[in-house]
Amino acid sequence: MLSAFASEMITATLVQYTAGAYVKGVWVPGTPSTSSISIVEPQPVTPEEKQMLPSGEIDKNHLRTWTEIGVSSWGPTDPDKLIIGGKTYKISIISDRSRLGNYCKLFIYEEKENE
Repeated sequence: MLSAFASEMITATLVQYTAGAYVKGVWVPGTPSTSSISIVEPQPVTPEEKQMLPSGEIDKNHLRTWTEIGVSSWGPTDPDKLIIGGKTYKISIISDRSRLGNYCKLFIYEEKENE
């Protein structure tokens, strides 16, 4: 489906984490693995899309992008991240569009030092 956007596609690094676990009562975070994926060049979210964001994230500078690769925004593991142009972005919301053509729409925001 995203082949129609070939001229808008860029390569990003997807960082995914294995599940963390308690070892002798101490939390040990999951380990990251990386892979290259193709995404549509990130774009600003629209005012309508911004209204969909959780209240704690409305003030963050979200962007939107699309990919055909499965990603995770939360759960038993750390959320997946994208590295684009040397900056790290957290994936905050995923809109599954598999019924429309096997892709997903991602809402991302730049990760800051203390997050």
